[in-house]
Amino acid sequence: MTQSVKIKGISKKFVDQETGDELLALNNINLTVHEGEFVCILGPSGCGKSTLLNLIAGFLEPSAGEILVGPEKVKEPGPDRGVVFQEYTLFPWLTVIDNVKFALDQQQLTKQEKEEISSKYLSLVGLADFADARPHELSGGMKQRVAIARVLAMDCDILLMDEPFGALDAQTRQMLQKELLEIWEQEEKTAIFITHNVDEAVYLADRVVVFSAHPGQVRADVRINIPRPRDRLAKEVAEVKRELLDYLTIETYSA
Repeated sequence: MTQSVKIKGISKKFVDQETGDELLALNNINLTVHEGEFVCILGPSGCGKSTLLNLIAGFLEPSAGEILVGPEKVKEPGPDRGVVFQEYTLFPWLTVIDNVKFALDQQQLTKQEKEEISSKYLSLVGLADFADARPHELSGGMKQRVAIARVLAMDCDILLMDEPFGALDAQTRQMLQKELLEIWEQEEKTAIFITHNVDEAVYLADRVVVFSAHPGQVRADVRINIPRPRDRLAKEVAEVKRELLDYLTIETYSA
């Protein structure tokens, strides 16, 4: 069952262990991501985008406020939230299918069930023929597909993605963006996707939330009312990109 994410008054401070100085990374974030929605969080480097994702994932605790997934307050990581990082985080000594199976180790499943689930999601990301390959035999895009398959195999309600295509070349990036949307529509997940790429945000999202420069605050919340699949060169797409770039330009020169 797909769930919503409610972010209520979230602030996050970090303390310098040497000087004792406090750094305010996020300041009073209020945001709701609805069930089945694809939301991109866009902002300049260092604005706290990844910090917010880590708070939603339960890897960090907020300094103030709370985050709800469905009716439950986030207190720690859980199987309802799966994270795809920019780094591929694959185990080099395991085959592709065993990397996917690793996500299922904590679940009460038989060996055959793990095999079937892992094979299903490798097929979904187009890697069924590479099940027995090792990570070093794969391209960067293929490694990221394995990482996505591993998260999908967990059958989590929320997909949290931290610039997962940031290290890829432009052609591979656009191909995986298209494939990700197809998977998201098929699997009916709630998705929160961190990016600093305007083109990527407009192509993917139902809504784009723009963060201010440090400390991170919600500067704008822009709904993308353009049917999918979106033509990156269409006039209406260009108009939304220009609007988002205007927000980012303000942040760059006010930082």
